[in-house]
Amino acid sequence: MKDYKTLIGLTMMCCMLAVLAIPFQAQGDTAVSSITTKLDLPYVSKYVWRGLVANPDPAFQPSLTFTHKSGASLNLWASLDATDVNREQGHPTEIDYTGNYAWTLGKLGMNAGLIDYTFPNTAFASTKEVYASASLSSFLSPTLSVNYDYDQADGYYASLSGSYSTPMASTSATFSARVSYATSNYNKLYFRVPQSAFTDLLLSASVPFTVGKSMTITPALSYSTILDSSLRDAVTDPDNFFTSLTASFAF
Repeated sequence: MKDYKTLIGLTMMCCMLAVLAIPFQAQGDTAVSSITTKLDLPYVSKYVWRGLVANPDPAFQPSLTFTHKSGASLNLWASLDATDVNREQGHPTEIDYTGNYAWTLGKLGMNAGLIDYTFPNTAFASTKEVYASASLSSFLSPTLSVNYDYDQADGYYASLSGSYSTPMASTSATFSARVSYATSNYNKLYFRVPQSAFTDLLLSASVPFTVGKSMTITPALSYSTILDSSLRDAVTDPDNFFTSLTASFAF
């Protein structure tokens, strides 16, 4: 019972923070606050991260993002086990803190920032990454991202991704793909394989549905596979289908 209270408590805390951060309007014709807030409440059938199965059972993964009109943003993300597979049902097993700055450079959408990964209620050590990405405003929106783990791995993880959206009744369907490559130090830490290689391929399809003025419900289906044969041999489940259902609120 206490586990479910922990889960409910974290959800309520995220909701309260989001409500408190709603841009306010003063009396008269004054501008709204320069800070916007987005609250995402995803429920995933399993937690797969960069091809690795972090949790083979369902998880709840709330995310709260504050974005300033300058392009700076702060994000708090957590993963809570929905079952007792890790003996931590309802408890956070990962909490990530991300500081990001976004800007445009011609037709390129640029992002750069830092991620602090922490793993409460587990034996995993925390680690940190800096990253940068560039997305071209064109067909398929090709995006190149490079993450550098300067703490535990001292290695790079790079991804090339793209997406395509097509109209569908009153909404649209989005199909995306991402292929990734990592250096030997990175793969040594996460796969125990000290060699540079293509790590994983991720394919996803999602269909968002708008509810009211500020809520969106998005079901999604994804497939993840480990690409390199040596890396595949190092994990128990190199191929995974998983689903998610996300309720998003924008303020």
